[in-house]
Amino acid sequence: MVGDPATFTVTATGTGPISYQWLRDGNGINGAPATPSYTLAVTTEADNGAKIWASVSNFYGHVESDPATLTVTTDPPKITTQPVAQSVSAGHTATFTVVATGDGPLGYQWQRSNNSGATWSQVSAGIGGTTATYETAPTVLTETGAHFRVLVSGRHGTVTSNSAKLTVLP
Repeated sequence: MVGDPATFTVTATGTGPISYQWLRDGNGINGAPATPSYTLAVTTEADNGAKIWASVSNFYGHVESDPATLTVTTDPPKITTQPVAQSVSAGHTATFTVVATGDGPLGYQWQRSNNSGATWSQVSAGIGGTTATYETAPTVLTETGAHFRVLVSGRHGTVTSNSAKLTVLP
C-alpha cells in the first residue's frame, strides 16, 4: 500500500568477504546498504512496477539475483453501499445491490448461504450473479432466511460485503 515500507532480501554463499549492491531498474540505488537486505522505507505510486535486485560479489566474481517487481497498491476495493435485507412475496424476485469503488476493473461474485453464513456458495440461479446488482429467481417460502453477500475484486485485492437476509412472505 502507498506509504508502507518494502523490504528485499537476498541470500548468498561463497568465500568472503561478500559485498552487495542494490539496483533499481538497472541503476545502483544511492544510499542502499551493502548488506543482504534493502528496505524502501516509504513507497509511493511511482514505485509501482519497479524492478529491484542485488548484485553480489566477492574476490572470484559477481552474480545478480533475479529482479523482484514491486507492487504498490493504491486503491483497494471498498464497499460504499452494502446490500440490504429484502422481503418479497413468494413467486417474486428479490434484488440485492452493492456499490463499490477502487482501482478497476471491479469484479463481482454473489454468494448465498442457507445456514446463516456458516458456509457460502456462488449463486447459481437468478440474474446478475457477477454484477453489482443480483436478482434472485422467483422465490419460494422455503428460501426464507437465506443470506446473500458479494465479493468485490479489483486490481488491488478483494473485499466481502455484509450479508443481507431474504424473507419470503406467503
